[in-house]
Amino acid sequence: MDDNKQFWERFSRHYAGFMRRSQATYQQICKAMRPFLKRDMDVLELACGTGQLSVPLSPCVRSWEATDFSAEMIHQAKKQVHSSRLHFSVQDATKLPYGPESFDAVVISNALHVMPHPEKALAEAWRVLKPGGWLFAPTFVWGKSRSARLRLWFMGLSGFRVYHVWTAGELMAYLSERGYSIVRHPLLGSSLAPLCCLMARKIPDERSAARQTTFRSAQLDDPKVKKEYTVEVNGMMCGMCEAHVNDAVRKACPVKKVSSSRSKNQTVILSETELDTEVLMNAIRGTGYEVGAIQKEPYKKRGLFG
Repeated sequence: MDDNKQFWERFSRHYAGFMRRSQATYQQICKAMRPFLKRDMDVLELACGTGQLSVPLSPCVRSWEATDFSAEMIHQAKKQVHSSRLHFSVQDATKLPYGPESFDAVVISNALHVMPHPEKALAEAWRVLKPGGWLFAPTFVWGKSRSARLRLWFMGLSGFRVYHVWTAGELMAYLSERGYSIVRHPLLGSSLAPLCCLMARKIPDERSAARQTTFRSAQLDDPKVKKEYTVEVNGMMCGMCEAHVNDAVRKACPVKKVSSSRSKNQTVILSETELDTEVLMNAIRGTGYEVGAIQKEPYKKRGLFG
């Protein structure tokens, strides 16, 4: 994380003012997270900045430990009026001093994409989370469009470095591969700066424990946890059309298998996590095809997917 540290130390005095531009987005994040925060929870926040989430949300829980690797950022955060339940400290997200299973929730807001090695922070978050604990990881997902590349280029001119550029689907897959069970992933913000408000849980079992070191390959083979989505798609005329739709779905959502049929006017998706149907529909519409009804049901093994 040292590669970008000097920038954040320099920028810390202006950070709170700069983030006021995103105040509406942070209000959306707070609204999405608040129902999951309980009075008896102990929360750890990594890369807290100047307290955009910790200040408004800490009154909802028993304790909130807000950390950042920038000492100057923490200095600025402490200037804000905040709850007695909130404590700020300087910590390295990749080398946390806390014991195993110490927290009910870990928050990493808009930070994974600016970390050189986010997998290390996620491994530490897993270590300090209690079984069943929550990971809240709201993250900007610009994707790889021309406008996104241009925006990131201008940001880079100021010294702001983005190490990872994900779509929402790629972000969910990244966390799933590291053992986290995705619960919700609403898209917030604007079309210019979309944000995936990803919420996941630490569900320890033999597979997820092993995948923390090997990055799991096939999560949850139990058919009870798999879901099958059948999407009405009109306008597919050939095999290339079917492949086009399949590729769009794979890029947007963490799916296990996807198959489109122009004769049936449908796309069938097998997923091990709950899919955001709005993201799914927008991905298919983006290819130029019409999207109708979506049906979801527990997956039962049969001919289509073998």
